[in-house]
Amino acid sequence: MNANRLTAHKNRYHSGQRTCDITVVGRDGRLRPCGKAFKNVHRLSYHKSSYHCGQQNCDVTEVGEDGQSRLCGKAYRSARALSDHKRRSHSGPKSCKITVFTEDGQLRPCGKVCKNNITLSVHKIRDHTGQQNCDMTVVGLDGQPQPCGRVCKNTQVLLNHKRMHRKPKPVDSNRNDFLSP
Repeated sequence: MNANRLTAHKNRYHSGQRTCDITVVGRDGRLRPCGKAFKNVHRLSYHKSSYHCGQQNCDVTEVGEDGQSRLCGKAYRSARALSDHKRRSHSGPKSCKITVFTEDGQLRPCGKVCKNNITLSVHKIRDHTGQQNCDMTVVGLDGQPQPCGRVCKNTQVLLNHKRMHRKPKPVDSNRNDFLSP
């Protein structure tokens, strides 16, 4: 290897740490340099061609937890990935249509409004998976035993509901079950 080629090789591959200076949108919605560090120019070049070639940033404005408007700013490698992200995350409010029992025993749609498809999915999994009926026997208004039948959204809620059945009930002084007619 001649001296010029050797110097060029050293400068390209052995010249110390390099930092990516491509501008991206940060989580706060502001433009900033990528900032990822690499040990040589070759790895930096590979990073730029793999991660920033055709990069698409989400330009949808959303309201953060602090109430301030900001850009979503998530970066995607292709227009298709960006389109999928927008469809899943920025699809607009969705309401839950799963049928549930109300406190008075009537059936109605859940109706919870979620900000997008992803949060609706999380709500359905968390709140409607594993609905179970209470199988405890209670005394109905007609004095006859009947199953409680309350639908609980998951096992924990069912256990909490069954505790209610175990609580002592107030005694009706006008009724005496121990005396025969």
